Amino acid sequence: MDETRGEDTVARVGGDEFVLLFPGLTNPARIQSIAQRMIARLEEPIPYRDETCRISASIGMVDSTLYPRPEAKQMLDHADIALYASKEGGRARATFFDPSMVGQDDGAATRDDDIRSDHKPP
Repeated sequence: MDETRGEDTVARVGGDEFVLLFPGLTNPARIQSIAQRMIARLEEPIPYRDETCRISASIGMVDSTLYPRPEAKQMLDHADIALYASKEGGRARATFFDPSMVGQDDGAATRDDDIRSDHKPP
């Protein structure tokens, strides 16, 4: 994928779910830009036999600097909350997790006290 660097990690964690890790990249505007470029690339028409296929993507993002001690499970839970916020907002969206999303009847197990209160969402 052209949007990733050599030090980045892309992992398929489910049928249509992927986790991308961008070490050292914490600039929300840059991450949002990468997410939008990924969505745009995925939305390009794909010719298949005599048909044209189209897909879209929704992205949930989380910034590790949000946590005093980042833990993978909690970050994945929070990225999932952000993903569902993207899906609820419509197609082709990328949403950063915001601590205010915790407890909005999302079903994910989260702990408010493990989030730094000084984080300013993008």
